[in-house]
Amino acid sequence: MAADFSKYLNAPIEDFSAPATPGVGHYFATIKKAELREVNYGQRTGVVTTLTFTLTGADSDVEDPLPPEELRRAVARRDYAMDGDYPQQHVVRAIAEKTLQLPTEGQTFGEVLEAMTGHEVKLYCEHRPDKNDPERVYLEVKKVLPAAE
Repeated sequence: MAADFSKYLNAPIEDFSAPATPGVGHYFATIKKAELREVNYGQRTGVVTTLTFTLTGADSDVEDPLPPEELRRAVARRDYAMDGDYPQQHVVRAIAEKTLQLPTEGQTFGEVLEAMTGHEVKLYCEHRPDKNDPERVYLEVKKVLPAAE
């Protein structure tokens, strides 16, 4: 059976908006995905490890936290360079071993990334303005901490 696109095609464009950006502070989150991907830096391409997080709650330092249903729509990601001048594989390893307490001995990097998915963490986030639209801000993950911290 083919998908019915009419509910999207016939909806007023005003019905579609980006989710609100959560405020600065600490958030409880689940690692939704840990993956390698190629990114384009303009003059060159590079490989990064991207951790994608689902926000599950705001800590007490967040002013005016979003309601839970809006918070779950927000995307929080952090990229760690795998090549170039400042490779950060050691940071991903530290998150796995120290933050998540995962056993990594004898594992490949890919196996560790897979094992990270689904774990609870605490994030410290700040705002980052969009390069093309300074009025639009994104939530930028600055630190990945143990969930109990």
